Amino acid sequence: MSNVHQSNYDFKKDIKLGDIAEQKVLEILHKKGNTDAYKVPGNEPRWDILVPSLNTSFEVKNDLRALTSGNLAIEIGHVKRGNSGINVCQADWWISFVGQEAFIVETKVLREFIMKPEFRTVLGGDRNKATNMCETYMKLVPLSTLKAQDFFRKFI
Repeated sequence: MSNVHQSNYDFKKDIKLGDIAEQKVLEILHKKGNTDAYKVPGNEPRWDILVPSLNTSFEVKNDLRALTSGNLAIEIGHVKRGNSGINVCQADWWISFVGQEAFIVETKVLREFIMKPEFRTVLGGDRNKATNMCETYMKLVPLSTLKAQDFFRKFI
């Protein structure tokens, strides 16, 4: 079994590691008394977890390279499909796992913050098997910069 904090560069394998992060968030929400929290089935780009009693939603990401790169990679678009990731996300809260830690931020605040020109936009993500090309645009934001922001808080 692969390390749960190291990317396989394979969507099908890495999605399982994302599911582990989502399950951790659900467990925490349930322990805090939000027993109606549930994972939205399928590949829903708007949000991962809904909590009807709080009228709130969460997007959960497990950045498997952040510990070694020092950057949080946040998907913003796709070469062929246009906007994706945080630009189509409608969740109230964005949770990013970085190793054993997780951080929470309002999605709209993070979206606005990462679009600053000082944060690099790169082409990355899993490679398309047919073309062997990366097709996802991401913003790379230094973890140290994010951790210095009042809005970027520790979740676990």
